[in-house]
Amino acid sequence: MTVTVCGGASPGWRNLFATAVYTRGAMTLQALRNIVGTHDFFTILRTWTRERRDGYGMTRQFRLLAENITGRDLKRLFTVLLYTDQRPAKTAENGWPQ
Repeated sequence: MTVTVCGGASPGWRNLFATAVYTRGAMTLQALRNIVGTHDFFTILRTWTRERRDGYGMTRQFRLLAENITGRDLKRLFTVLLYTDQRPAKTAENGWPQ
């Protein structure tokens, strides 16, 4: 399966609900879980939903929260997974289980 999303993580309004957008999002969350571990991953999700209740948030805010909770620099991971046109390589660095 090839997953292609427009660079800059903005698929545009015509592709907002495209399968690739949802696949890339799910792939990013699983990669994040693989990188930070299950405990920190669910702490991130619980904190995010608690802080954003009845509101919304942006990808950068989610990344910064994840970095704050884990103490890791996750910018490269999010860039590779969300802001590139091609599917990331299946490496441990990109969150793929080895």
